[in-house]
Amino acid sequence: MPPILTRFDPKEHGFHFANRFVNTIVALPGGDKVTTYGRCGGMAYTVLDLFRANLPVPPFTEAEFSGFGGVPPDGHPLAGYIYKRQLESFATFSALKFFEWSLTPDGPTFFRRGVTRWTREDEFPKLRRSIDNGIPVPLGLIFADEVSELAHNHQVVAYGYEVDPATERIEILIYDVNWPDLPVRLVSDKGDPHFHETSPGNELWRGWFVQDFAPRLPPPDLADVTGLAVPGARGLPDNPIAPKARPTRQFAVSFSKVSILHDESRDFDDALWLEFDVAGETDRWPARGTKTVTHGKSYRLNKRYVVEVAEDAALSVFVNGVDEDNGVRSMGQPGFDNDQQAGIVSRRYTATENWGVGAHEERSGGGPGGYIISFTIEAL
Repeated sequence: MPPILTRFDPKEHGFHFANRFVNTIVALPGGDKVTTYGRCGGMAYTVLDLFRANLPVPPFTEAEFSGFGGVPPDGHPLAGYIYKRQLESFATFSALKFFEWSLTPDGPTFFRRGVTRWTREDEFPKLRRSIDNGIPVPLGLIFADEVSELAHNHQVVAYGYEVDPATERIEILIYDVNWPDLPVRLVSDKGDPHFHETSPGNELWRGWFVQDFAPRLPPPDLADVTGLAVPGARGLPDNPIAPKARPTRQFAVSFSKVSILHDESRDFDDALWLEFDVAGETDRWPARGTKTVTHGKSYRLNKRYVVEVAEDAALSVFVNGVDEDNGVRSMGQPGFDNDQQAGIVSRRYTATENWGVGAHEERSGGGPGGYIISFTIEAL
């Protein structure tokens, strides 16, 4: 079958420089520094933020930062935002899988199904649901099989897939931040426990998982170079991302209730939590932990966000639901085996749609059943 694709295109929506960042963790007496390398998660999350906000990626190339290793230097707004998103990519619940999976064999044991089956049986269906709904997702790639190799794990963006039911061959189309502007795939044939990357590095991955992701609204100065001694960097008097002094509008977005629908089982009764992002303002429900919910019932939310949006931009409303089945516990943590996306609501409202002012009831997509979220938008 032909590949199923989202609108994400690595050549258009990916960065045009490779992941060659160096992170200074601490400066030691005498001038020596402790450093780590790479911001793969930050780059992946940043391009998804821009994609979801329908904003262009800053067009910088490696040549424009030749004096800084080919990447924006620390102090540049883009470098700072990528670093912030790098840290946030590891602050997600799913990021614990980097550790758990790295210490789990490929094949099944008495207690666990193993990385290979987790990838194919749990994570691939999650990826398919998101891609089928037009939503690219970040992936955590597992290389390590011991703690000392954790730094060799990786993060990329998946924007499509292709599967052959007859041969059980799986191909995942990805944007790999280490290989800009290149079409890359993760390929695994039937009986092969690993995924082979078709990049020039021919990387081999034990497996992968879909990372938790809530989009953020990037700041308006990501492409600014004013005041920075960046050799050859182009001045951008008309910032393509967000020019200075843009007129703005203010809105209040209020969530009143969530109604649970679970088509696969009318007896559905499980733990759920919701993640909100309204024009960059984020929150969760409940504030801590999860809420036990039942099919057919509605639950009060009482969430209100007051946000400011540029008149030539869009008011973004994003809700991500996670159905947490904690029936399996591993290493004292909830059962990573069973976390399921319970659906996504992602809407953008512009001036041509009167900013979506009014009442809304939106059915989630991308999950096994899902929910209806009720909210109103007011112009202030």
